[in-house]
Amino acid sequence: MYDFYGWTQKECVNENQVDVKTQSYKNGTVYVEYPNGSGGTYLLAIGESWIPQADLPLEETSLVKTWNSFSINGSLVYWASTQASVTVISQFFTETTSYARILGIEGSSVKHSERWCGYKANFLTNAIGENVCEDSYEELVVPEIDEDVPPDEMKGTKKDIEASEKKRDILCGVAMALGLLLGFGCLAAAIFVVRRSLRSKAAAAAKGGEEAATDVKV
Repeated sequence: MYDFYGWTQKECVNENQVDVKTQSYKNGTVYVEYPNGSGGTYLLAIGESWIPQADLPLEETSLVKTWNSFSINGSLVYWASTQASVTVISQFFTETTSYARILGIEGSSVKHSERWCGYKANFLTNAIGENVCEDSYEELVVPEIDEDVPPDEMKGTKKDIEASEKKRDILCGVAMALGLLLGFGCLAAAIFVVRRSLRSKAAAAAKGGEEAATDVKV
């Protein structure tokens, strides 16, 4: 058996309206697309894959690393050495956490999902193409080794975005309520100070009037 392991990395752009953190919550599987004898291919499992924690700030480009480790036997190595490129497919089980912060108040939501990533590799020259990812294997189109690929746009589904925005709006509402309460508190304090000042002035005026009355001679 021959053991292979290493990192691949991919530029991802967070297009959501909130900060995002992603990582694997359990190990996935590494496959190669292997001939099925009928002119097509099938996924032959050869190892494991996982994603360490990656932070993706709002509207920024970040590097997301993926780890692959697999073992292949001599016949598979020989077959791979005769190919211009071999397509390596990785299945990931990801946990994505989105964060919303309003005036120091933080809320978060967590989603578990399945991601499929793939790249082409030449086992003789160690050349590796760009790693691309989709939500399903059927959607995945793996580019050739020398093909340039733009950064992935990491964006949730409409349902995910609406849920995150709802949490953000709730936090905003809480922050506004706190601000309103603080505003009422400041207003009440100001009214209290003014009323106290007016009472003090009224008391002083009344006392002054009494003193003036005692000075009058008949």
